[in-house]
Amino acid sequence: MASLNPLIPLLIHRDEALAEALMMKQPVGEYRPHALVSEEIITLASWLLLNLNGVSS
Repeated sequence: MASLNPLIPLLIHRDEALAEALMMKQPVGEYRPHALVSEEIITLASWLLLNLNGVSS
């Protein structure tokens, strides 16, 4: 994980809600919207939109 820190300065914690959502075949944001992992994924998505806007591969 330390090698990704300069690229993406965020951390997604291991959360039981993520495993449960995968087991139920649902997005974690719908399954447990107030779980820590849900908030972290939203933060990651926002960070990506802000920092990678206009970057093409």
